Amino acid sequence: MRIDLARRILDTVVPSRIQPPPQTMSLDEVIGIAKTDAPPPTDEDCKKILEEERTKKHG
Repeated sequence: MRIDLARRILDTVVPSRIQPPPQTMSLDEVIGIAKTDAPPPTDEDCKKILEEERTKKHG
């Protein structure tokens, strides 16, 4: 009886099924947004970008 009551309570608190977010863009559209004519950053460029972001975040 207590387990049944607990299950009923939990059913009212937690939705029974979480809906996935709607897909609004196709993979090709996402790739198109990310695509650029510029060459990819080098390892040194990436290290510099990371250091700049850390400086902004932590001062």
